Amino acid sequence: MKYKRMLCWVRPQEKKEIEKAVNGQFPLVFAKNYDDFISQIFSDDYLVVSFKRVNKKIQQLVKEFNKNTFVFFEIKEKYIMTSSQFHIFDEQNTITGQYGADEIVNNYLGIIPDLWKMRLNHD
Repeated sequence: MKYKRMLCWVRPQEKKEIEKAVNGQFPLVFAKNYDDFISQIFSDDYLVVSFKRVNKKIQQLVKEFNKNTFVFFEIKEKYIMTSSQFHIFDEQNTITGQYGADEIVNNYLGIIPDLWKMRLNHD
């Protein structure tokens, strides 16, 4: 699918990583909060959410915007996955796994057409 822009709701440190990886190659928008994120979603957006932000509200959002695909930015620190985080991958419009900025940008650009398949083949 061809996207018009990447819309992200991520933590500040993740924002810097994504900005660096995108490097002006395509339109990039960062939401300030959950409500700002929902209000800006269009059908041709590539949606990136910090995996750290996944909760029941995000699960509901994923269901509500079932025509959009959601990609999750990786948590680099050690953590215990919550039930919401575990079950978010049950939704058909999410890409299983958490990905770094370079992987997400390459998926957006079509260089990596399938993030999950790429991860399975490299791990």
